[in-house]
Amino acid sequence: MTYNLIVAQMSALATERGFDGRHGGHHRGGLLILVLLVAATAFITWFIARRRSGGSATRPTASAEAIVAERLARSEISVDDYRTTLAALRDK
Repeated sequence: MTYNLIVAQMSALATERGFDGRHGGHHRGGLLILVLLVAATAFITWFIARRRSGGSATRPTASAEAIVAERLARSEISVDDYRTTLAALRDK
C-alpha cells in the first residue's frame, strides 16, 4: 500500500513539472542528450580518421620528398639528382 502511494505521488510530481511529455520537459532533455551523443560520435570519428591518416605532414615538403624517393627507387632519377632535389626542397 505504501509503495502504491509513493508511485502515485512521484507520478503526480512528474506530471506537475512537465516530465510527462505533454509540456516538452522530457523531450528537451532527450534532445540535448541526443545532440551531445551525435557531437561526441562525430568528434571521435574525426579524431580517429585524422590519426590514421597521419594528420598533417610534419614538413610542407614531406610529400614532395616522398615522390622524389619513389622516383629514385624506380630508377627514374640518379642518386645525384635525388640529393640535389632533396637539398633544394629542404632549403625552402
